[in-house]
Amino acid sequence: MTDLDEAAAELYGLSPSELDGFGSRRAALVAAARAAGDRDVARQIGALKKPVLAAALANALVRARPDELAELAKLGARLRDAHRNLRGKQLRELSEQRQRLLSRLVELSRGLAGREVGESVLNQLRATYEAAIADEGAEAAVRSGRLTSALSYSGFGEVDVSDAVAIPRRLTLVPQLPAGVTPEATEQAASTESADGATESAGSIEAVSDPAAVRLAERGLKQAESALAVAAEAAATATERLAETQAGEQRLADRIQQLQADLVTARAEAATAAKATATAERELARSTRALERAERAQRLAEAALRSLGS
Repeated sequence: MTDLDEAAAELYGLSPSELDGFGSRRAALVAAARAAGDRDVARQIGALKKPVLAAALANALVRARPDELAELAKLGARLRDAHRNLRGKQLRELSEQRQRLLSRLVELSRGLAGREVGESVLNQLRATYEAAIADEGAEAAVRSGRLTSALSYSGFGEVDVSDAVAIPRRLTLVPQLPAGVTPEATEQAASTESADGATESAGSIEAVSDPAAVRLAERGLKQAESALAVAAEAAATATERLAETQAGEQRLADRIQQLQADLVTARAEAATAAKATATAERELARSTRALERAERAQRLAEAALRSLGS
C-alpha cells in the first residue's frame, strides 16, 4: 500500500537537480497506489503540485541544514516579541541579525541548486525566508519541507500558506462494498420527531448508480481536474510574479532608506566642511594682514637703509 504521507515525503524530498523528474516519479507513485487498490490515495497523490524552484531550494535546505532553520525560528520568535513589546534598541539589533541570516540562507540555498540560479528565484527565496521570520504559520510551512511555491509577507497580518504547501491528510478509505454496488451508492437514514416527541425511523434506501451517469460524472471529474491543474499553474505563476515584484519593491524601499541615510550624512559633512571653510577664510585674512604689515616694515627698513647710505 502506498501511503499519501510517504509519497509526499518522497516527492518533496527530491533534490532541486531532480526536479525535472517530479512528474514521472509522481506518476509512478500514483500507479503503485492504483495497483494496490487505493484509488482515493492515488487521486490525492496525483494532485500533489510540483514545487517551483525557489520552493524546492527551501525544501532542500530544511533537510540539509536543519540547524539554520532552527536559527530562523529563534530569531523570528525574538523579533515578534520585540515588536509586541516595542523594544526599539533590540529591534534594531535583531533587524541587523535578520539581514545577515537572510543573506546566509539564500546563499546556502543557492549552493544546493546544482546549477545557476536566476535573480528572480533568489528574490523569491529571500521573500520566503522573510515571511517565515515574520509569521509563525509561514515558519511552520517552510520547516515542513513541503513547500510548493514561494511565500511573501506584506508587512501586516498573517501569511497565506493555504496554497503554498502540500499538507497531506490521511484519507478515510471507502469500505468493501457488496458486489454490484458502486462506491457512489449511498445509504440514507432519516428520522422524524412525532407530535408527542417520539422518533420514527425512516429506514434505509440503497441506490445503485446508472452506468451512463457514472461515465458522465467521470468525464466531469476529468474536466474539473484539468481545470484545477491549469488554475494551480496560473496561481503558481502569479505567486512567482507577486514575489518578484514585492522583492523589487523592497529593494527600492531599502535603496530609498539608504539614500536618506546618505543624505543625512552628506548634510552633516557639508556643515562640517562649511565650518572648516569659514575657519580657513579667517586664517587667510589674518595671514594676508600679517603679510601686508611685513611688506610695509620691509619697505620702511629699505628706505631707512638707503637714507643712511646717502
